[in-house]
Amino acid sequence: MKIYVLTGPPSSGKTSLLLYLEYYFKQRVIKEGAEDYIKLRQAQGIREPWNEKDFQLGIFRLQELRFNSIERGIKRVFLDRSFVDGLAYIKDSKEDNEVKKLIINKNNEIEIDIVFFIEPLKSFTKTEFRRESLDEIKALHKRLLQKYKEYDHNIIKIPPFNLKQRADLIMKKVEDYESSR
Repeated sequence: MKIYVLTGPPSSGKTSLLLYLEYYFKQRVIKEGAEDYIKLRQAQGIREPWNEKDFQLGIFRLQELRFNSIERGIKRVFLDRSFVDGLAYIKDSKEDNEVKKLIINKNNEIEIDIVFFIEPLKSFTKTEFRRESLDEIKALHKRLLQKYKEYDHNIIKIPPFNLKQRADLIMKKVEDYESSR
């Protein structure tokens, strides 16, 4: 199975791009876990789950569950973020250091073929799930790129074109990569 990751800072258009790949190109997509984990915890009465000490562990567990649900025999899958993304968001607390170990171990188990680094769009809208300021988005952009380079992943940057152009570029890169194997 070929594994492709779409990553980038909040409000870069990853979710829309993955939905486009899924709908128009009929690709298997695994959603990221952070937003859904936040929704779950809020539905359980936790107003700001990102302040919980085991927040990153909860996201990791949901991502792991989704990753492990990938059907055997599938040709390719697109991940909305990978475990490496968690390292860019993690703090240096005792709890997060334990999660960091889990993330690193899981990352070492997975063979990622290409990481598509989605460059930020020109504008964005804050939501209850996207709370980051422009400065925070820029800092996350830098940390994410650094983490993927640190783990020596094959990174292809996707410029802030329109949705169709971005999807077409990704699929062209995938087809080129797979035909060269």
